[in-house]
Amino acid sequence: LLFINIEKNVTSITENQGLQAFIEDDVFEREINGLANRIEKVANVKEIRYMDKEAALEDAKNTLKEYEYLLEGMENSNPFPRSFIITFENLTNTENVKKAIEDIDGIYKVSYNAKVVNAVVTISRIVNYIILSIGLGMAVISIFILANTIKLAIYASKRDLYIMKYMGATQGFIRTPFVVEGLSLGVMSAVISWIFVSIGYSIAYRYLPKVGEELGVFGFVGYSEIWSTMLIAFVGLGVLMGVLGSL
Repeated sequence: LLFINIEKNVTSITENQGLQAFIEDDVFEREINGLANRIEKVANVKEIRYMDKEAALEDAKNTLKEYEYLLEGMENSNPFPRSFIITFENLTNTENVKKAIEDIDGIYKVSYNAKVVNAVVTISRIVNYIILSIGLGMAVISIFILANTIKLAIYASKRDLYIMKYMGATQGFIRTPFVVEGLSLGVMSAVISWIFVSIGYSIAYRYLPKVGEELGVFGFVGYSEIWSTMLIAFVGLGVLMGVLGSL
C-alpha cells in the first residue's frame, strides 16, 4: 500500500514537472510547428504545448493576481517571449533532455526546477528501498514462524510418523499433509490480514485530513481501485510463504 501510494504521487508530480523552452524572437510563426516536431523527437519528452506571447501575458496575470496592475498596458508592447511547455515521460535523465533542447536552433533558453526533480527522484528511491527492506524482513519472519509451527506439528505427531515410516509410507506421503497445512495457514493468515488492512486503510482514507490532496501535494489511492490487486497479492504471498515455511 505504501509503495502504491508513493508511486501514485511520484507519477502525479512527474506529470506536473517539466521545463519551459523559450523561443528566439527571429523565429517566424510558420516555423513553430517544425520546431515543436524537433523537440518531440527528444527522448523522455511526453507532451509539448506552445505558449504564444498573449498566452504568456495571461499566465503572468494569473500568477500575479494581486499585482495585476503592474502588467497594465502591456498588451500593445508585450515583453513576454514565446515558449514551449514540455512535460517529461519520467524523471530520469531530465538534465539530458534540457541540454538536448538547448542545442536546438531557435531555442535560446531552457528553464526548469532541477532541485524539485532531483528531490522527488531521491526521496522516492530511498522510501522504496526502505519499503523493500521492511517487506523482505517481514517475509523472513513469516517463513520462520510458519516453519516453527510445522516443526511443532511434526514433533507432536512424531510417534505416528515413525509408525507410518515402518509401515512403508514414502517421504512424499508423510510430507504432503504438512505442506498443505503450511499452505492453509498462509492463505488464512493472508485473508485475515487483508481484511484488517482493508478496514484500517478505508477508515484512514475516509477520516484523515485531505489537506495535502486539496493542495495537490499528496493524495491517497482509493481502496476501491486496488482491493482486488491487494487480495491477489496477499493470497499469493500467503501461499508462497506457507509452502516455503513448511518445506
